[in-house]
Formats: sequence, C-alpha cells, structure tokens
Amino acid sequence: MTKQLTLISPETYLSSTWSGGGTTQLCLLPAGASYAERNFDLRISSATVEIEESVFSDLRGYSRIIAPLEGSFDLQHPDRKGLQHFHLERYQLHAFDGGEKTLCRGRGRDFNVIFRHGLDVKVMRLDPGEEPLSLDLSAAALAGAGATEADLAASGAKKIYLFFPEATRFEVEGEAGKAPALTLWQFMSQECEEKGIKLSAPAYLIMMSACKDE
Repeated sequence: MTKQLTLISPETYLSSTWSGGGTTQLCLLPAGASYAERNFDLRISSATVEIEESVFSDLRGYSRIIAPLEGSFDLQHPDRKGLQHFHLERYQLHAFDGGEKTLCRGRGRDFNVIFRHGLDVKVMRLDPGEEPLSLDLSAAALAGAGATEADLAASGAKKIYLFFPEATRFEVEGEAGKAPALTLWQFMSQECEEKGIKLSAPAYLIMMSACKDE
C-alpha cells in the first residue's frame, strides 16, 4: 500500500471454475452483487483457458474486454459485419458484446473486464518506459470526446484501478511500490486529476463511472 494506491487484498479474491478452466474474481461491484445471478455492474477477473477450444459464458446485457496474459487466442464471434475472427497476442486488448456466442481457440491465461451495458468504463494498457506516463483520470477522459457538461457530471470516475499481470515495480507521483503478479490495486484519490506513473512491466488501467446503487 502507498499513499496513491492500495492493494485489494488477495484474501478477498474468489476462485471458481468455468467450462474451459478456472477463474479468479478480483473485484465485483456493487457490494453484495452476484456474478451467477447477473445483477452486477462490473467484474474484474483473470481466467485460465485449459482446453484448446472453448466457448465463453453467455453474458447478455454486458460488454467484455479481454486480453491474453499467457499464450495467444483466436476468437470468433459475430458483429455488425457478420462472423469475425480475431487473433490476440499477449497483452492485446479486445472489446466485444458479452451476449454474442464467442468461440476461443488457444490455451493460456486472460484478463477480463465485464461491465453492464450503459456503464462508462475505460480500459487501457500501460507499457513500461524510461519516462513516467501521464494518466488523465478526469471525468472528461472517461466520458470521451464530445461529452456535454451533463455527461461529465453523470460519468465522473468513481472507481479507478490498476491490474498488474506480472510482479511489477511502480512509481506514482514519485512514490515507489511493488505489486505482486495478478493483483488489483485501487487509486486512493478519486478526484479528477492527472497522475504520473512509471512501471517496470505492463499494467492495465480500469476507470469506471458510479455503480447504479452508489
């Protein structure tokens, strides 16, 4: 834990199985929601894909963002142009509708963000470098270009997380820390501001607007 980031305790992570492997749930919002009952707003998790060909769980009413952490995946699912094929290399993000039947070929481990339709969520990969990255954690960054003042008021980022796939040394606003692999951290301050961050390995930034019950 640092003044900028706090580790979400691994003791709160939940492990389960799905048809193609195992899942570690790192965060489920709002508090008291259930993944099985599909009454959640946001789920952040990491799953193993242990068979060569699998079909992802049906998540109608939700959007999904996925990235391979180990291995590579070939995904097949329909979109507006018909049946599409997507090859994903390690750490490459891909967004799709959770209600579309999605076939996956390839074994490995992935990173998953699942969120209810209509919720403002932004996921970015942050890469290591010699110079610190400047992160825009403002409501404007979450709402996107062309947002009105009303949009910004409604979409203010209430939860901001960093997910570390690998053991990582990080520095946020000059304060250093170490993150174990496959851990989720939350920014302590939810104010609209910019922060400088330096990483020794890739990480993912997750920004979201308020949950329906907040």
